[in-house]
Amino acid sequence: MNYSDYYLNEMHIHPKALSFVRNAQRDIQKKFTDLNEMAEYHQARILHVFGKHRISPRHFIGTTGYGYGDD
Repeated sequence: MNYSDYYLNEMHIHPKALSFVRNAQRDIQKKFTDLNEMAEYHQARILHVFGKHRISPRHFIGTTGYGYGDD
């Protein structure tokens, strides 16, 4: 059984509602693809700058103020 059959037969989703959702997903897919590509680009830029300035996870971890185990 595929997802469409499950929605129609088990969850009793109306076929027109399922078609409406499928069409909406298809219509907005390009926008989500563009947004994901933009996010990947900006993430790569940030990671590059972190590497360039030697930023590591330890820079984002709190300290106790006593210096025990602090880098």
